[in-house]
Amino acid sequence: MDNETDEKQIEQKQPETQQEQGPDIFNENYVWPKIDQQRTKEKKGLFLHYFLLNRGVIRKTCKDAGIHHDTFYSWRQTDPDFVKKLHLL
Repeated sequence: MDNETDEKQIEQKQPETQQEQGPDIFNENYVWPKIDQQRTKEKKGLFLHYFLLNRGVIRKTCKDAGIHHDTFYSWRQTDPDFVKKLHLL
């Protein structure tokens, strides 16, 4: 009887939803949220400034902003706000 009571208590203590459990960070498919560092925010702002001056020429804009062109393409794939700002220019 004692084991049966313990099992019921354990079942009651387990969270019922994923929201209560939180993210499954040990899952191999889990993607950590990206938080830009201050210098990344500054580089993105600088890139957007030169993007406007260089009329959308990516290689020249990257050179002027001091970033590698692969960095730009990475930002474009991972940052929807950055893409929105590009389209506004």
